Amino acid sequence: MVLVEAGKLAYVGPTADASHVPESVERIDARGGTIMPGLVEAHFHATYFNIAALEDLDIKYPIEYVSLVAPINSKLAIECGYAENGS
Repeated sequence: MVLVEAGKLAYVGPTADASHVPESVERIDARGGTIMPGLVEAHFHATYFNIAALEDLDIKYPIEYVSLVAPINSKLAIECGYAENGS
């Protein structure tokens, strides 16, 4: 069982050992799954796109075009939940 209160871990361990948990809390059954803390994107290439194989990592487009794509990819990353400095 993992109990989160005010955005912080309040308890992690067997359900039987947990203190009383109010019925009003949101419950998620993660049996068969893995519970992980938030992940951090520590390395990001905003100029990469349409990468299907390692050979595609070689920038084959004019730098002017790639420069226009980079801010769009950065905006998309932020909209997907990645934040600067882990905030």
